[in-house]
Amino acid sequence: MALVPFTIPKRLNNGAEIKALKMIMGHHMMVLAFWEGDLRPWVTWAVDNNGDAYWGHYFVTEAEAYDDWEKRSL
Repeated sequence: MALVPFTIPKRLNNGAEIKALKMIMGHHMMVLAFWEGDLRPWVTWAVDNNGDAYWGHYFVTEAEAYDDWEKRSL
């Protein structure tokens, strides 16, 4: 899987800031995002083409979230 470059959107519909994304199955993305204000602000989500996030894993640190994002986007 290759990192997919993007310019827009930088935020999901829920306001979370996208830090990285990979396309999976041709029509969904796996994102690494920062969701300010949450106790576990680092999150990995599957995201559909409408920018709606689902199936989230939440983390305290960016490193934990990044490792999960790598595994989930294989």
